[in-house]
Amino acid sequence: MKRFFLLVSMITLLSGMALASSVLVNFPSDNTWYFSAANGSDYMGNNGGFSAPLFTQGDFISETFVTGQTWVSYLTVDWTLVDYFGNNPGASYENDIYVNGSFVGYFLVDDCGFCGNVLPVTGTVSFNPIYGFGTYTISAVLAQTAPANGGSESFTEWNAAGGPATATLGTPEPGSIILLGSGLFGLAGALRRKMSPLG
Repeated sequence: MKRFFLLVSMITLLSGMALASSVLVNFPSDNTWYFSAANGSDYMGNNGGFSAPLFTQGDFISETFVTGQTWVSYLTVDWTLVDYFGNNPGASYENDIYVNGSFVGYFLVDDCGFCGNVLPVTGTVSFNPIYGFGTYTISAVLAQTAPANGGSESFTEWNAAGGPATATLGTPEPGSIILLGSGLFGLAGALRRKMSPLG
């Protein structure tokens, strides 16, 4: 009976682990497509690892990945961009992040007086499950147009540490957390029984 309980606990633990998954991809990368209404479009790899200057609402970067995940519900990013916004003190420019066309989060880039600083963009956003059935497109879209002579921003292929920029798509299913927990509790219960004196 004890052996059976231990076996069931192990199966429960492993099944809980199998349900949660994450996939790390390089994004932005050489294969990331950029679009700028004023500066055209191309792959970042053809532009020295940078997007063209982006300053018009709807300018974007985007890339599609085959990850094998049925669905995802969080995104972690580790990016940088170059801030060239100026002439509009106190302004901030919103960039919206999409997964398969669904809005999942945003970040702001401040007008810095044409400083040219490389800004880190890092963090994790959670969202309702997006079912891509193995294929996911990540996009960052400028949400507003900078005023005339108001500068721009450019994404890079690197993170703040100088390594490749990355994005992680994950599926922390609540059910998997419950199963993982019950598996661990089950193992603890089996071990307690094994070590407790016979009564």
